[in-house]
Amino acid sequence: MITHIYSEGDFFGYLPLLMNEKYQDSAVALDDCELRLIPPDDFTMLLFNNREFSAKFIKMLAGQAEEIEKNLLDLAYSSVRKRVAKALIKFHQSNKSNNMYILRDDIASLAGTAKETVIRTLSDFKSEGLISIEDNRIAILHLEKLENMPQ
Repeated sequence: MITHIYSEGDFFGYLPLLMNEKYQDSAVALDDCELRLIPPDDFTMLLFNNREFSAKFIKMLAGQAEEIEKNLLDLAYSSVRKRVAKALIKFHQSNKSNNMYILRDDIASLAGTAKETVIRTLSDFKSEGLISIEDNRIAILHLEKLENMPQ
């Protein structure tokens, strides 16, 4: 299951560091990117000795906790159409493009559903004129309609 899509400037891998545990998750880059490793001692020093960094970090943690809670509620209560629409929106936001190459498995992992269900839902979205699909690239034609997809 895909739990997060990170963008430029985002932190990840800090919870195991704070808990003095090994990082167990895996990460895949959807596009070319550059990662920066913050040595554990430098991160700890920043966290405990820099009030501004600590305040921003706590705010980031609170925002991520809120996002996780919303995602869990979506998985429990939203329709498959709504979850697939939200997954497309998240990929759109991370790509900053309306025309994206996304594996159907990745959409399914983010939406919490089967690949076959995603394929049917994308076909419905295409026939409704919300998206277009050419050469395995998905172009969002009506972002606002995806954003306002009923539950």
